[in-house]
Amino acid sequence: MARSGERAVHGSSFMTERGAAGMFGLSLGKLLVLAIVIGVVWFGWKRIAALGQALQRAASQGAGPRETGGGSGGKASLDDKTIDLVKDPVTGDYKPTKRD
Repeated sequence: MARSGERAVHGSSFMTERGAAGMFGLSLGKLLVLAIVIGVVWFGWKRIAALGQALQRAASQGAGPRETGGGSGGKASLDDKTIDLVKDPVTGDYKPTKRD
C-alpha cells in the first residue's frame, strides 16, 4: 500500500489516495472561469436570437435591404438597375420594355 502523498500504481493508471476525484482539481478560479464562459455563451446566444428576430420583423414589414449605391463609388439610382417587364399576350412570357 502506498503511503500518504505517494502514488499507487494500479495497472497502467496512477491514483492518489483521494481517488479519481483528485484528478479534476476543481478550484474557485476554475469555477469562476467556467461561470464566465457560460455567461458569455448565454448572453451571446440571446443577442444573436434578438438580432434574428429583428431581421425577421423588418422583412415582414417590407423593409428590404438598403441601397448603398454599389461598390464602384458612383451613386447609381434605383431606376438605373430596375428592368420593367411586360407580359407578352401571345406567349405569356414577361419581356423587358424598351427604354427611350
